[in-house]
Amino acid sequence: MRLDLQVRSAFLARVVGDPRDDALHDVLFESLVLVAPTGWRALADVDDPHLGTAVDEGAEARLPMVRVEGGSTLHVLPQLSRFQRRFVLAPASEQALAASMAAEEGQGFVLAGPTSSGLEGWSWWN
Repeated sequence: MRLDLQVRSAFLARVVGDPRDDALHDVLFESLVLVAPTGWRALADVDDPHLGTAVDEGAEARLPMVRVEGGSTLHVLPQLSRFQRRFVLAPASEQALAASMAAEEGQGFVLAGPTSSGLEGWSWWN
């Protein structure tokens, strides 16, 4: 299963008089963790130096999506900013398939181009 997560510190403030969609200031946080059932793994689509190390804790597996800095250091998400994490979630027994999905192997794209007869056509490329 693919999972794309976007963390944002911005709202549009479209509803006048409702503070729930007002713009946030800088967001400070200690950690951000993806929790899955034990026996499942989350593979990131890219090598990410800020990703923590996954740990199985009884009934759940925890993957820090943003590595804990330690001490009293907090992460800052400035006002009106965002970041994205993309994962493939799979049982531990399916890690080869999950790695293939994370690498987007076998993905194809249709491209326009001339055919051998000179007419415009479409071709699959991957």
